[in-house]
Amino acid sequence: MDTKTFTSFLHSNIPLTEFMDIQAETYTPEKVVLSVPFAQNKNDKNTGFAGSISALMTVCGWSVMYANFHELLPKGNIVAQKTQLRYIAPPAIFEQNASAMIRKANRLCWILSQKEEKAN
Repeated sequence: MDTKTFTSFLHSNIPLTEFMDIQAETYTPEKVVLSVPFAQNKNDKNTGFAGSISALMTVCGWSVMYANFHELLPKGNIVAQKTQLRYIAPPAIFEQNASAMIRKANRLCWILSQKEEKAN
C-alpha cells in the first residue's frame, strides 16, 4: 500500500486521523512516518497539544504493526492496550511528525503466525 492509499485508509477507519489531518510520509513494514499540520494540533500556549501528540504517536505505533501483520493475519485485530507518555515541559517547537520502526519484523510475523496456527 502506498502512502496516499494508507492515509485514505486511516481517514476512513479512524475519524480522528482525518480531523487531525494525519498524513503518511513513509509507510513500509520497517518504518512508518506520520505527520500533522500545526494549525489544528496546537494548544492555547501555541505549542503542540498533548492530546494530538499522544494520538499521533499511538496511531503511528498502530500503523507500523498494521503494515507488518494485516496480510499475514487478516482475521487478527491490532489494539493499542496501553500508552504511556511523560511530558517534562511543553514543546517549544511542535515536531510535526512521528515515526515508528519495527526491528526483526520477519521474526515477529513468524512467532504470531505460529501462535495463530496453534489456536486453529
